Amino acid sequence: MNKLFAIGIPTINRWDLLRPSLQKYMGIDFCNTWFFVVDNGNQVIDIEHPNLIIIKNNPAVSVAESWNQLCKAIYDKGIENALILNDDIYLGRTELTIKILLTAYPPHQFYISQMLWCSFILPCSTWNLLGGFDNNFKGAYFEDNDYNRRLKLAKCAVMIHNALNPLIFNQSSSIKKDASLNKNFDANASYYMDKWGG
Repeated sequence: MNKLFAIGIPTINRWDLLRPSLQKYMGIDFCNTWFFVVDNGNQVIDIEHPNLIIIKNNPAVSVAESWNQLCKAIYDKGIENALILNDDIYLGRTELTIKILLTAYPPHQFYISQMLWCSFILPCSTWNLLGGFDNNFKGAYFEDNDYNRRLKLAKCAVMIHNALNPLIFNQSSSIKKDASLNKNFDANASYYMDKWGG
């Protein structure tokens, strides 16, 4: 099995979008890669695969906490990098593409798509340096801004690369399906500004 990276995906109400992508990932694109899915929506996950581990939360947890769960599960398995994907995208890349990204250049401390946080790679070494995502951000939004700021303050080497750009990109599909998932936006914005002074 691939020990260089594993894939983590949080989902709350878009199993309909994740299911076909996951089938392509496990059947074609990433046959020797571990998959970790955090289900925050008590959905019926009707796929079983030896490379797939499902983490169920009831009640649901925030995006920050979901990312933390995924990263911890991946690193605890002795895997070096966590490739985190949104549930409403299809990456359209292969194991080889990601391995080349992680090995063909001088090592970076964070990798992200040109479409930003829908697809990113967090190495275990960076996690150990900066810690996890801030669980004080409730629901969704600003947990990514916060981590981005921490990366900059720590002068981490960040690579923005089109190899992480998804082939299919459905922006904020969970929010489109359930607008109440956006209820913490203002509170998270206030917490972010209080934390960083603007």
